[in-house]
Amino acid sequence: MQTGKEKTSNKKILTLATVLLVVLLQPAVATVTVTGTLSSNESASGSVYAGIVDMNANPIDWSNTVESSWVGNFTFPANFTSFQVEFFNVNVGYEYYLIVFVDQDSNGYPDAYEIGAIHGPFYLSSNNFNVGDIPLFTGGASGGGGGTGGMIEGTVGSGESTYGTAIVGLFDIPDPSNWSDRIAERNLGSQSFPNYGIWFDFQEDFIFDSEYVVAAFIDENGDQQPDAMEAIGMASVTVTGGYGNTGDINMSYGGGGGGGPTYIEVTSPDYMSNWSAGTGEYIDWNSTSDGDYAVEIELLKGGNYYEWIASDWSNSNGDNYWWSIPPSLEGGSDYQIKVSHILSGVAGFSDNFQISGGGGGGAPTYIQVTSPVWGSVWDAGSEESISWSSDGSDYEVDIELWRDDNYYQWIVGQYPSSSSEDYQWYIPNNIPEGSNYQIRVYPLDYVGVEGFSDYFQITGGSGGGFVSGNIHSDESVSGELVYGLFSPDNDGEDWDPDWWNNQYVNFPTDEFYFFEESGISDGYGYEVWAYVDANSNYSPDPEELQGKSGAFEVLDGFATDINLELNFGSGTGGYSVDLDGNTSVKTDFSAYDGGPGFTFELFFKPFYVPESGETFELFRREDWGILQYDGTQQKFIFGLYGIGQIEYSQSLVTDEWYHIAAEYDESKLRLYLNGNYSGGGWCRFARCQWQWAYGVYLRKSRVEYG
Repeated sequence: MQTGKEKTSNKKILTLATVLLVVLLQPAVATVTVTGTLSSNESASGSVYAGIVDMNANPIDWSNTVESSWVGNFTFPANFTSFQVEFFNVNVGYEYYLIVFVDQDSNGYPDAYEIGAIHGPFYLSSNNFNVGDIPLFTGGASGGGGGTGGMIEGTVGSGESTYGTAIVGLFDIPDPSNWSDRIAERNLGSQSFPNYGIWFDFQEDFIFDSEYVVAAFIDENGDQQPDAMEAIGMASVTVTGGYGNTGDINMSYGGGGGGGPTYIEVTSPDYMSNWSAGTGEYIDWNSTSDGDYAVEIELLKGGNYYEWIASDWSNSNGDNYWWSIPPSLEGGSDYQIKVSHILSGVAGFSDNFQISGGGGGGAPTYIQVTSPVWGSVWDAGSEESISWSSDGSDYEVDIELWRDDNYYQWIVGQYPSSSSEDYQWYIPNNIPEGSNYQIRVYPLDYVGVEGFSDYFQITGGSGGGFVSGNIHSDESVSGELVYGLFSPDNDGEDWDPDWWNNQYVNFPTDEFYFFEESGISDGYGYEVWAYVDANSNYSPDPEELQGKSGAFEVLDGFATDINLELNFGSGTGGYSVDLDGNTSVKTDFSAYDGGPGFTFELFFKPFYVPESGETFELFRREDWGILQYDGTQQKFIFGLYGIGQIEYSQSLVTDEWYHIAAEYDESKLRLYLNGNYSGGGWCRFARCQWQWAYGVYLRKSRVEYG
């Protein structure tokens, strides 16, 4: 029998255990790399931004982003355009929305007339997470989620024994047959099946009371769209009062149904067909369907998959497809054509037919990595041979290093391969020791074929960092190439790199370079400079061939593919531009966005001094700030919207060079003219990263930027 005292003691122990359990279950704040693709049929171009939003935020919109970042410059219409973005303060093991939009008006905010999307929620399961394909629509990122618009929810599951990413799409048409017709998508992360009850929801401002269809599939081959050989399921749902529930959607092989044919009959080629490699022929089929639908077309050999012919081919209610037969296809009489309805899995097969006159080779149906093998011990800082075999020839492969069953580091891309090949890999010194590494080899443009090595060991890693890339120039120049790496703490105003190297070059060509140093640590703001030292003074001069990489980040000890283009008149200066009052110089502002501070600097020579009532602008960004000279007051004015402004009085004279620097450090605005601070002080110039540099009434002005 327990006493009251004993019960109290147990309660305390339980409370302590509960507290410890709660602490242990808290998600880990980490740096996360999010990848995926973007698709849109609408016309738009500009900077793409991405922001991540806590799933419990209300509303789910740009104002509630935990972090946001510039992704890159994109042009649409386009499908499956790859993107990558990093977030530095999110919780692995938590659920988020991702907001993506094309900033067509450069105001840094998603507007109703811009294309975008609110994607999610998704479970952030790892530091390297793929969200799948995100369709962009007009107004798609300007609102929605978190209680606005309507909601559709449900669960997905499958009794199939398989593994892959569960992806769910929402359609506003009764019989969807083409994955590109979806109006929203959810990536539910990698899942092992059999598995049921995986929850999803769509909370969008464009969902209203109506009929919808939800399609779900297990993306086994990683192409982010449903294929005939993958497990698929569909369900209709009625939204009433802003809410609809699909129930559980069962994904199965040959499942889906709706909006497609009940059979497909391939009528050409037939058993008498003898097609020639290097020519073209029509593939024909008949079917029953209520309307057009989308198909995949594959080439089979010996009853097995051989290569893709076409994916997502539409208008297919009894259709044909012109196939340009690759000249590399080997001869044989055991070929077949397979035509499959994407969402239902209904498929038709041609008779066996013959292909003649081919040169053999082509895409492989398998790749086997033969080196390294289990038991291999490779030393960091050494060279080792990565080897593989396949049944293909004359194709290209990408090679990656994996660790703990996850992508770790890029090794090489577009490497030419045949049926038996190897690649000499220089193993960076800073790779951590471990016995959990693998090599992945996979061909370009051929989905679903890849090879992984056995687990192997790397020893002797010394820490530090590794930076590499190519230095290119189209100029015909020979001489000593000098290249240096500047750390984030290096002002970079003069040629004083933290690490440097040199080698003889004969441009035009690509020259590979690398830095492998113990002092290289993770962080943003590294930069590589390079020049051809024509006068042998070990300093870049205006007349020499030179260039800079721009700022980049070292992450997990690596920064690869940091490429430079060398030109005359770039880098440290020596050339200028004439601006006539009606032209401007546009520079890259993206690397600055969201940063803690900046310095903008400009060398300029006025050939006309503004009079009373006149101004000229040295810099302007519509939504951000301005640096201008006021002829009435004879002073420079530097202002940031919502922060304030500072002035510097100075009378200008024509045909004289001036240097001006405008600086902001989160607390103060400063102006320097020819190194002098208004009120005194010393200027340490930082890198320049601005969007617009206007040179109105300037002759021979020079704009420096990273």
